[in-house]
Amino acid sequence: EPEPEPEPEPEPEPEPEPILFEEIEPAVEEEPPPPEAKPVRRIVQGLSATSFAEGAQTGLSVRAGTTTAAKATDDRMGIDDATEFSNVPVERVSRAPKIRKRPTLHVPEKVRLEGIEGVVVLHLSISVEGSVTAAVVVQSLHPDADIACIVDIKRTKWKPAKKDGKKVSVVGVPFTCRYENTMEKK
Repeated sequence: EPEPEPEPEPEPEPEPEPILFEEIEPAVEEEPPPPEAKPVRRIVQGLSATSFAEGAQTGLSVRAGTTTAAKATDDRMGIDDATEFSNVPVERVSRAPKIRKRPTLHVPEKVRLEGIEGVVVLHLSISVEGSVTAAVVVQSLHPDADIACIVDIKRTKWKPAKKDGKKVSVVGVPFTCRYENTMEKK
């Protein structure tokens, strides 16, 4: 009797085509601007509320104001008025400030010639207008690198921070300047 024909092997199932997913950033809905007119910032000579707030232990007894960069006048401001635009810690804002364009980092000659590499870490203060009003070195690399980093960052413009839908001055914004491959190649 003839041998039975072997059963044909089943056709392999085609492998499913991979589905490529695009990375999609979640849409961030910004709060619509309040219908009322924006308050006009009063410029009054004096220190902000954080300068002599309860528990600050500064021992200061001074006029309340929004700046020390204005000429003193007879205009006075209460502590609540000074608080409205005072510096807010970056951790307490609803939208952190964002740099509009990273600065070109100028490498000092001494840093370049000595082949110094590493980072300078700063904490910045950003005004409601988006300018850097102060920069404090919290991690130093080299005195020349620290100064160059501060000079470069003070030239930048920022989108101001917001708290409760209002632009605010903010303090403690971290920023780093990284110095790499600074040694001249021959």
